[in-house]
Amino acid sequence: MTLIVWIFYFLAQFLRLNSKMTKGELSVRDYKIIRGLTAFTVFTFIYFTTIFSVSPEERPIIVNNTIIGTDGGYNELIYIHTTPFFCLQIGIVALTVATVMDGIRSGYWRELDLPEPFFWGSKIFIFILALIVAFKIPYATNAMLGPAGSGDRWWEESDSMKTFAGIVDKGFLLFAALLPFFKVIYLLMFRFDKLEKLNISAVAYDREYGLLNGNDEETGATGAAALETFVE
Repeated sequence: MTLIVWIFYFLAQFLRLNSKMTKGELSVRDYKIIRGLTAFTVFTFIYFTTIFSVSPEERPIIVNNTIIGTDGGYNELIYIHTTPFFCLQIGIVALTVATVMDGIRSGYWRELDLPEPFFWGSKIFIFILALIVAFKIPYATNAMLGPAGSGDRWWEESDSMKTFAGIVDKGFLLFAALLPFFKVIYLLMFRFDKLEKLNISAVAYDREYGLLNGNDEETGATGAAALETFVE
């Protein structure tokens, strides 16, 4: 269900970008960049759903037809399971860049009369989020190479690094989920009347009676009113 909502969001985004470019409010170059970043984000979100198809599991280590232990789950399954999340993190950065480019380059944020901190703060936001993701992916990959002390990892984790990694994880939650959520609340509460809106309506048509819940050509009624006219 969440994925369907996101698909509708991206569809609305593409329609709005096309409108901005057609009106000359967004350059063709910026349009292509934003569209490419958004398309990449769509791919990462869809790919992320495959994370639930495979779960890491331990496999027995067999020597001379004898099980001598397990691999602790350090096998290809852990990479298949985790790679979609890596892509999702990169996709979130791409979506953030696309959103900021759209807001600034198209003049949309100026139309919303957003305060100046939104403009320079968004660039700092992107920089910090990119740094967080740039740390999380190598750090997680290193942990998947093998158990601590096995010599398979690129580096061994110290207690201070584990503490720092925990702080970075909380930072990712803050920048990838909570702050964007608060931004949406702010826009809905204080800029709702200036937000661009996409209206979606459904129309039923009958071969014998014509349009049932759209526009009635004879009365000029629309939607439910046209349907009531038909019923009467």
